[in-house]
Amino acid sequence: MREVTIIGITGTNGAGKDEVATYLVQKGFTHYSVRKYLVDELGRRGVSPIDRIAMIRLGTDLRGERGPEYFVSLFMAQAEKSNVSKIVIDSIRNPFEAQALKDAGGILISVDADPWVRYQRVMVRDYAMEKIPFPVFRLQEDREMVSCNPTDPAQIAVRKVMNGADFHIDNSSNLSGLLDASVDTILSQYGVLV
Repeated sequence: MREVTIIGITGTNGAGKDEVATYLVQKGFTHYSVRKYLVDELGRRGVSPIDRIAMIRLGTDLRGERGPEYFVSLFMAQAEKSNVSKIVIDSIRNPFEAQALKDAGGILISVDADPWVRYQRVMVRDYAMEKIPFPVFRLQEDREMVSCNPTDPAQIAVRKVMNGADFHIDNSSNLSGLLDASVDTILSQYGVLV
């Protein structure tokens, strides 16, 4: 059986999940993004506007139809088909996705930062859907942290996923190289050569 190194990334909006994934790509990982998948699928379906609410709704619908661990299973199957041996999946937001990742031998990294720092990062992105006032940013985040229906396994519950992570990174600092050094430490603890 082919050995695969799997790293999942969870965390808050603007904390630096994409930066961790980009750094892992530089280390030879293939990147799969739940967020990108949802944005692409919404575009394919002609949904407008493509915003957080639409992405959450589609993600929940797909998990409801195809299983709560759908995205992890999908990306692992794509990696298998492509004969990829090192994968990083970012935007893990559902506890069943996190468990599927761990059941496959993967680890989960949680990335967080001070809310105001994260808000400032989000405001400089090119995502027009995220140009919102800080109180709205915090309100959206509060709704995503805990499942709105705990009996529905397809719902997101970011706080629960973050709490179950194997490693936690506080990315509040803007010091160059600090995030990369944190990832290198995790990789060495996980047994991945850096």
